[in-house]
Amino acid sequence: MAKKIKYVKIEAENNYEFGFKLGKALSRNIKRRIRKNKKIYRRKGISYSQMMKGAKKFIPAIKKKYPLLLEELRGMSVGSKVPFEDLLVMQCEEELLDFYVEKCTSLAVKTKNGEIYLGHNEDWLKEYLNNGMVVVSGRIGKLKFLSLTYMGALVGASCSLNYHGLAFTGNSLDFKRFRFGIPRNFSLRAILSTRNIKEAEKIIESKKQSIASNTLLVFKNTMMEDIERLWISYDVFHGHKWIVHTNNPLVKSEQNKSNTDPESVKRCKRAYEILSKKKSVTIETLKEVLRDHETGICGHYHRKHPTYGVTIASAIINPREQWIEVCHSNPCKHRYIRYNLK
Repeated sequence: MAKKIKYVKIEAENNYEFGFKLGKALSRNIKRRIRKNKKIYRRKGISYSQMMKGAKKFIPAIKKKYPLLLEELRGMSVGSKVPFEDLLVMQCEEELLDFYVEKCTSLAVKTKNGEIYLGHNEDWLKEYLNNGMVVVSGRIGKLKFLSLTYMGALVGASCSLNYHGLAFTGNSLDFKRFRFGIPRNFSLRAILSTRNIKEAEKIIESKKQSIASNTLLVFKNTMMEDIERLWISYDVFHGHKWIVHTNNPLVKSEQNKSNTDPESVKRCKRAYEILSKKKSVTIETLKEVLRDHETGICGHYHRKHPTYGVTIASAIINPREQWIEVCHSNPCKHRYIRYNLK
């Protein structure tokens, strides 16, 4: 039997109720995830109490901009019986952690039939290979969505699709600094509620973002767009046939030794190399990129380099037909399982 990422279906009339039901459904998983995370922090010499103090400093900005999402997290805390502060730390990990892990490849392609597909390999610590992620089929009022997200995180933290036909995924950009603005997980959750790319752009391009990051957006079969939200500016890229993004800025003038790791550049170039050799691109071409090992797009655990990231999940989204296919761990080893948005 093929390994599967845990799947839950949650329906609610408001944000708090949704968070409560999601927390209740995943209570044991979230508690296990937090215990493992604390071990990781200790091993890396990171003070959990300092992370908790730092996480609390984000609350004023979140409360002002997204009070309903804060309620959603409070509901998750009550439902899971996990302290709110612990869940808040999980939403702010990317801002508060100061170690780098090679991670994540995103691409969107348009086939000769006009279909647009969004693909993403989620790479992170090997400890997340089991009980790291969850697929959520959700409804909050009239908003319906599918999301591949992290255990204990708000939905939207990796790849998502909503019933308006908007799909998106995110990649980290390493600028070695952050502000106490809106944590990235809250911004991604907010994008999930938008109706089109223009509405999503306003969230991504806001100067209230806490950290530099990249978001790849697809709307039905009409548009694919990549937005690099840098530290004090942003760049927007549109694709006709495809877009690829890893973990470094695409604009050379924005690149430096701090934010542009050679490993990330190699993955990006390798994806373009595979795509450019095809007369026509199909969903199988997309899977070929996500399964590629030449530069580690499909990342495996290396005993010689145990700190490297690994692919903990892979996803493919068709926003027009409204489905997401999710693969546990490496797509070279496991099959994709389709979930339909109904």
